[in-house]
Amino acid sequence: MAIASIREVKINPGNTEIVSSRVRKGAGILARHGAHTRIYRVVGGQGAGNIQLQAHYASVAQGAATFEAFSKDASQKELMNEIENAPAGEVIGPQIMRYAYGDAGKEAAPVIVVRAYHMPRAGLPKALELAPKLETLMKPMDVTVAAAVPLLGEDHEMMGVIYRFKSMSHWGESVDEMLANETLSGIINSANEIGTLKSSRLMSLM
Repeated sequence: MAIASIREVKINPGNTEIVSSRVRKGAGILARHGAHTRIYRVVGGQGAGNIQLQAHYASVAQGAATFEAFSKDASQKELMNEIENAPAGEVIGPQIMRYAYGDAGKEAAPVIVVRAYHMPRAGLPKALELAPKLETLMKPMDVTVAAAVPLLGEDHEMMGVIYRFKSMSHWGESVDEMLANETLSGIINSANEIGTLKSSRLMSLM
């Protein structure tokens, strides 16, 4: 089961460079122990301005082994001491997500959109039935999609739908096309009958 560990920092004003440096250090330590890491900046929507560190794993077992080694690493302990002694933002997570449809992809997408739905557990199977239809419609636009749900987190009645784009201009062109596509609108309306869209965000790879 493919999973992702998500850490996010809400940056205190004037501390962007400090947080960026610390997140990159953390990503390097995780990668040294087997994680496939990606760092994104939220450039629009919910949490705009935040920095997110993603650590991707092929299985829960791999993620657990990496976390165990990461926690014992002297460099990680030093980094945590630095963060605790001179906070530069609010660290949220890690929260653990599992991919219910698709996966993280072999390469980090330059731009992603995440749409978060309140999704009652009973409605999840019906929602996931829409995913292949969505993927088919997005493929001609060269947009890949995935869906993730919490394995460990605050809200287990949520589902994130992830759209991956090749650039910011590709995102803009694709959104224009998506808004004009009646079939796609029908799928999104069907999803809204099963769950409720709560937030959305646009993220750029750092």
